[in-house]
Amino acid sequence: MLASNSTRIFLVGISQYQTPDLRLRFSASNACDLQQAFAFKDGCAIPIDHVTILCDESATRSDILAELQKTACACDVDDVFIFYFSGHGEREDSHFYLLPFDAEVAALSTTAIGFQDLKFAFSSCRARGILLILDCCKSAGFAENAVAFFNTLSASDFR
Repeated sequence: MLASNSTRIFLVGISQYQTPDLRLRFSASNACDLQQAFAFKDGCAIPIDHVTILCDESATRSDILAELQKTACACDVDDVFIFYFSGHGEREDSHFYLLPFDAEVAALSTTAIGFQDLKFAFSSCRARGILLILDCCKSAGFAENAVAFFNTLSASDFR
């Protein structure tokens, strides 16, 4: 069970991309539904100020990375940090990327959110646990490197 005052959540849902060919049907609504579930008084009852959500055009690369780092830095040693991403994921060679609203498929290394971007954002997180939920295409590309990724972060109860 989640301790509501010790949980920080950052949700991203992108259905409407800047590039029309990337559009999805349910990613933004999935993130909104999850936000409501976490805040539901008879459920998790996470305080609304502990839950941040970015959807569609608000979920640009720079805004996602800024909010990810802000939320990670706000975590205390007794907190749990949950990061949820619903949208496109893509692999390029051995690299995995999360595609923000403004991603360009032809320039993933500079317009998408890669392994190193996530590692940098989570590196300052003092939370006792980090839960990463990737509801996206090709997320196995991240899963294949998850052990190496989380081993680079500081020790805690779980990553």
